[in-house]
Amino acid sequence: MDTDTNGKMILFHGLSQDEIKAIINFIRSSIDPERTIACSMTVDNVMEWPVKELIAHVLEEHTYMKAQETHRT
Repeated sequence: MDTDTNGKMILFHGLSQDEIKAIINFIRSSIDPERTIACSMTVDNVMEWPVKELIAHVLEEHTYMKAQETHRT
């Protein structure tokens, strides 16, 4: 796994889907729309991961999803 941790990320833990959605909407409305911040929530299978690996994984997925978004438009 690539361990590139260059990027911005927020990790949510113990919040409901509605709480996470409200927080993400607030963040997006409060920052420059050109800035991207990867958001993720904890799930059972990642609770034992080293933080560096978790961050790298989330940022890698975020980059992939952004690229897919660009190809669809």
